Amino acid sequence: MEQQQPEHIRLDPDRTMGVEILSFPGVEIEQTIGSKHSFNTVGTLDLLYFSDYGRFVLSLRHWNFPLFKELPIIKSSEGFVDPIIYILPIDDGFYTLKLTQVFHVEAIENLETIFKHNSSFISGTDAHALMNGGFDYEPLPRTSLYGSEEPEPHRTGLSNTPNKEGSASKLRKRDIIKREVIRAADTIVQGIQKKKKDNVNMNILRDYEDLLNTTEDLAPVQYLYRKDVF
Repeated sequence: MEQQQPEHIRLDPDRTMGVEILSFPGVEIEQTIGSKHSFNTVGTLDLLYFSDYGRFVLSLRHWNFPLFKELPIIKSSEGFVDPIIYILPIDDGFYTLKLTQVFHVEAIENLETIFKHNSSFISGTDAHALMNGGFDYEPLPRTSLYGSEEPEPHRTGLSNTPNKEGSASKLRKRDIIKREVIRAADTIVQGIQKKKKDNVNMNILRDYEDLLNTTEDLAPVQYLYRKDVF
C-alpha cells in the first residue's frame, strides 16, 4: 500500500513517486567551480528509484542529481571506512559527496552496486589516475542547486482588524485544525521513520535486481518534480 502523503503532492501531475532505496544521514555536499566553493550543505542523502522512468536520483533537500550511464562517479576515498568521498563531475567543476556516518558496510556496497549499473563508476587506482589528470571525461551540465522548489512568498496580514468575538472563534477553529494537521504529520513521520529503520537495503548485502525491486511496502517514498528526474 502506498504511504499516506499530502494529497496536493500525490495528485500533482508534475510530480512522480520514487522509492527510497538507501538513505545516509550526515552527508556533506560541496560544489566546486574552478577553485571556488559555491555550494555547501549537509543533511540526509537519499537514493531514490523511479520505476516509471528506470532512473535513480541522489536527493538531499532541494538538491537532486539523476544518475546516467555516461556519468563518471569517482570514489576518491579507499575502502569502506568513513568518511567516504565521491566526486561527481559537472560542467567546469564537480560535486563532492562526503559520507561521514557509515553504520553498515553493506549499505555502501549496495550504493556502489547501483553506481556500477547506472554510471561509469571509477574507484581504486583508476580513480587516482583520473583525479591526477590521467583520464579525460565529458562533464554533464550541472543541475539546479535548489531543485524546482521555490520559497514561499511573504504574505502580510489583512489591514482590517476583526472584532474580538470573531477573532476568538477563528482562533479556536484554527487551533483545532492545527492540532489535526500536527497529528496527521506525526503519523506520517512515524511511518516514514519506521520504514527507514526497517529498510533491509541498509544492513544486508543485496543483488542489483533485489535493490531494483524494492517497493513502497518496504521503504519510504518521495515525490519529486518530473523535470528533476531527468
